Amino acid sequence: MNKKDNLKRLFYFGENNKQIKFWYLLRLTPSILIFTGPLLTTLILDKFFPLNKLKTVYFCSFIYIVLIVLRTIQIFVYNQKRAEIMVKEDTTIKNKFFKNVIKTKLSKIDIFHVGELISLNTTESKSASLLFPWSYMRVYPIQYKNVFYTLIIMFFMNYKLALITIPVFFISYFMLKPLYNKNRKIIKKLQDIRLKLSSKTNEFINSYATNKTLRIEDVNLSEIDALLKQTTKEVLKYNRVIYVHKYLFSFISFISTLIIVYVGGLNIASGISSLALIILFRNYISDLDNDMNIIVEFSNLANTNYNDYMKIYSICNLDKEANNGVKKLSKVKSIEFNHVKMSYDGKNEVLKDINLKIDKPIKVALVGKSGCGKSTLVNLIPRFYDITGGNILINDIDYKEYDLHSLRDNIGYVFQEPVIFHKSIMDNIKYGNNKISNEEVIEVCKKIGLHDKIASLDKGYNTIIDIYTDKLSYGEKQLLNFARAILKNTDILILDEVTSNLDLEFEQKVMKATKEVLKNKFSFIIAHRLKTIKNADLIIFIENGKIKEMGTHDELINKNGSYKELYNSKK
Repeated sequence: MNKKDNLKRLFYFGENNKQIKFWYLLRLTPSILIFTGPLLTTLILDKFFPLNKLKTVYFCSFIYIVLIVLRTIQIFVYNQKRAEIMVKEDTTIKNKFFKNVIKTKLSKIDIFHVGELISLNTTESKSASLLFPWSYMRVYPIQYKNVFYTLIIMFFMNYKLALITIPVFFISYFMLKPLYNKNRKIIKKLQDIRLKLSSKTNEFINSYATNKTLRIEDVNLSEIDALLKQTTKEVLKYNRVIYVHKYLFSFISFISTLIIVYVGGLNIASGISSLALIILFRNYISDLDNDMNIIVEFSNLANTNYNDYMKIYSICNLDKEANNGVKKLSKVKSIEFNHVKMSYDGKNEVLKDINLKIDKPIKVALVGKSGCGKSTLVNLIPRFYDITGGNILINDIDYKEYDLHSLRDNIGYVFQEPVIFHKSIMDNIKYGNNKISNEEVIEVCKKIGLHDKIASLDKGYNTIIDIYTDKLSYGEKQLLNFARAILKNTDILILDEVTSNLDLEFEQKVMKATKEVLKNKFSFIIAHRLKTIKNADLIIFIENGKIKEMGTHDELINKNGSYKELYNSKK
């Protein structure tokens, strides 16, 4: 798709196209009057004063003042409205970007760094919002219009002098086009580096404590430093091209001035032209030079805005989660994996011919070496990813026939890292299920041993927390996630290595919470600490994407196979 088609799509994407068109037209039309100012000045100096037509001089002066007042009012109103459009455009782009990211397939969005997505939804979206109401409006309705009107007036005043000077500017434009194209490539590269820098910075700041522990601050700093040096190099290259562009225009303007002065001087000597006309032409050439430089400057800015807009637009057009199911899922009675295959890239299979059928209630534990496919298997249940072969049945019906929201309403997920929102403790536990009463929250927290700690805080359950707060320990944050899962009361619960980062005390509390959570449910537990899943109803040992062994703990130990070998190595 070419740039013209892309611009058309982007123009309508921001949803302010009608307003932008209106102000484009407004900016194009009335300001033509201001160009009559120099013309009126010339007429007064060359014709009306010499002939002593004072009434005409007063009248022209009055017209000139009126035009300036009208232009001042027009610019004031125009700038006010343009600022409003830019704010609306920025808001629209941010909203659309966020909504589309939320709806995009996880397999498409998880290739982007979090820092990159944050940067796109803040700095880059602000830049994108300037594309039409600022950069393009500045170049096309204003500067190109100024150039066009200036050329018309020059032709009107003396077409011979105009024919001598104007071609120089057109020739220069085509001569400098390669420089403009080169700068476009530099801008694109510079933006990519800045996005990477933003992503890396965000990543290093979020993992600050880990970096300190591993003593790799110098490594991180060297990576940031390398990106900053690369940024500096590209910025200098960009500025160099810009200045070459501007100085060439200035040189061409100087050549045009020399031509005008020389030819005009000859005409003055011959009595063909007046000094006022030559001065006016010199001013018009200066205006052309200024306008052409502004066009270059804003064209490069427009390229930056365009590239940012295209990145946002391309992410907004990634494949969305397909929700073609119409059936409602109220209760889950059985789950079946039927020859299920899964590949992230379409080439390498992460899961190979998975077959499993289970009925409620059951506690299933998934074990195996890192990278064997445990997390991939459980992530297929809430349809975070689409299977590439076979099918998954819930209650003997292909689970794609169920409405996606209905399916996920029946699934709870407790991750290895606690998920904490910047809200009160009460709101954190109720998150996603506000029908729960405060009394129910307190009762669950008592059962899992979290109530006493919360009650000891100054504001109790109304204490505001976030993932970085030190008001709750890591283990207590994980217990808070369990409280949320218990209160959601789903038929399916997935626990992804929830005890791997906990000490013995909190591991025991979490195990107590687990018993409370798993009553009468389907549960899928991924665990490295095998002692936490010894009592599972079914243990599945996965190796290289395949189910190698399956059974209870005692059955698998008696088989003397891979599970027993893994179990003994963990003791």
